[in-house]
Amino acid sequence: MLSLFLCAPMHLLRSAGDLLSLRFPAVNFALGCVAAVCRANGGGHVCRQVALNGEPFGKFMIHDGMRAIDYLLSRPEVDPRRIGYCGQSGGGTQTASMMVVDPRIAVAAPSSYETTWRRLFESMGPQDSEQVFAGAVAAGFDMPDTLLLRAPRPTLVMATSDDFFPIQGTLEGFAQAKQAFAALGVPDNVALVVDDFNHGYTPLTRTAMYAFFMQHFGVAGNSSELNVTLLSDEQLQISPTGQVATSYNSKRVQDFNYELYTVSNVAALQQQRSTAPDKFLAGVPAVARGISGYREPLARPQALYKGRVNRATYNIEKWIVLSEGHDKRDETQLMVPLLVFVPLSDASQRALLFVDPLGKSTNGQVGGFFEQLVMAGFVVAAADVSGVGEAGPGWTGGEQGYGETYVEFLATYLNRSVVGIHAHDIVSVSRFLRMRPDVSSVTLVANETLSEAALHAAVFDADMAGVALVHPLVSYEQTASVEFYYSPPWSQVFGVLAHYDLCDLAATLAPTPLLLVAPRDATGAEASAQLLSYSFNSTSAAYTAKGAASKFLIAPDAEQTAEQVLFAWLKSSS
Repeated sequence: MLSLFLCAPMHLLRSAGDLLSLRFPAVNFALGCVAAVCRANGGGHVCRQVALNGEPFGKFMIHDGMRAIDYLLSRPEVDPRRIGYCGQSGGGTQTASMMVVDPRIAVAAPSSYETTWRRLFESMGPQDSEQVFAGAVAAGFDMPDTLLLRAPRPTLVMATSDDFFPIQGTLEGFAQAKQAFAALGVPDNVALVVDDFNHGYTPLTRTAMYAFFMQHFGVAGNSSELNVTLLSDEQLQISPTGQVATSYNSKRVQDFNYELYTVSNVAALQQQRSTAPDKFLAGVPAVARGISGYREPLARPQALYKGRVNRATYNIEKWIVLSEGHDKRDETQLMVPLLVFVPLSDASQRALLFVDPLGKSTNGQVGGFFEQLVMAGFVVAAADVSGVGEAGPGWTGGEQGYGETYVEFLATYLNRSVVGIHAHDIVSVSRFLRMRPDVSSVTLVANETLSEAALHAAVFDADMAGVALVHPLVSYEQTASVEFYYSPPWSQVFGVLAHYDLCDLAATLAPTPLLLVAPRDATGAEASAQLLSYSFNSTSAAYTAKGAASKFLIAPDAEQTAEQVLFAWLKSSS
């Protein structure tokens, strides 16, 4: 019987015929092994859909790897005692996960993955959805723990010195693993090979891997690479179209997510809304605080005054509100830049707090919307929440690493969400505004993809006088259900559909005035009347039950602009 050597390819693999990945099967056939390339389900688009249901995408990739081993072990030529697993980059991630959860893997060799969370977060940060297991860092789990859990089974760590997986963390993690293997009496069962390269296999790391597998599988021979003729992509393609989904109508992760999780979660929510709505809604705020990772701000936030700009009939004050971290003795400090447009009047005014993904200055020009509101007697405040505008450098502007995905994934590791962080920023600013003698109340206005955070903030801050959301998403359910969607990383909460949806947050606000201006479906298109009725039926019922049916208003796209609709609503509710 022959050893089984299974290779998980990298993210950049175009097909199973990629030059680097196919070198391994070719060489290992020559070494007397059965070799296979296992390409797991891809992530990206679907990862946020499964996350809404509280499912880590990595679980699906692990399942694919385990099923590959199941099949290969059904072949008579494979020795079940000699199963090897290796992978590079995304394949290294899969290898690290597989070698922990599948005890059938006798020898493993993750490449371009093993480091420490600390060193990774100090540099590029987490990049791919299958790496992210919610709450892992908060629970104390670190990347080297995958090596500790492997002990005493043979494991080779493959790394390069100029990788974006920091080599310092690799060395630190390997030192921990070496101690663990030594304590079990098998120090040579864990090894490290490092070459001077950026991100990828090198001849040195590959030959070290061949030698390691040969040693622990008892395979005699030379571990040097052979010159082989590689097969073409066409020769290696299994399905007619190159995709099993289109060739054989196979199900995708997206299909399983919808059928196994979205349908059941939504049904459970609908059951609670219909059978015990009061009890259900009473529990939503606490649950939302918990799963969004929201942290309660100071009752009286600190703020730094940075000067003002004088205009003919009003002034623009510049502030920095000190947000998260300033209520604890730690080094965390989030600052929220804030513009406050103040009428030249001593009377106490209603304040409007605007948050916009394009930044606080979007409507602040002379003759702009903010000026119109100030002239109508409102105090207007516009804030840059974390990652926006001056609180950037701007996640959509290409910050170092993976930008907004970095922040989303890091928050998930910590049992938090960007929604919860933004809600904290918004509540901090709202409380600061209410401390001012010229402010009588605060109404929150959010634009587009900050609407989800604003809705959470309004639920967490019972003193909001009103809430208006311009082009808000209709529901998380819709995002999890459609094939194609637009939903940025800062608008989602891991596992939310197991607990509540946006309509439930809106329902808890009753009888606070709530305006939804031209809501959007998950693709970004105008929501249909049918979808709006389905999505917000329970919200309408909650407002009606509180005798406040007229205070919940949905204004669909019409001849009026969003600003005109908003202005009329603000004036009528003054």
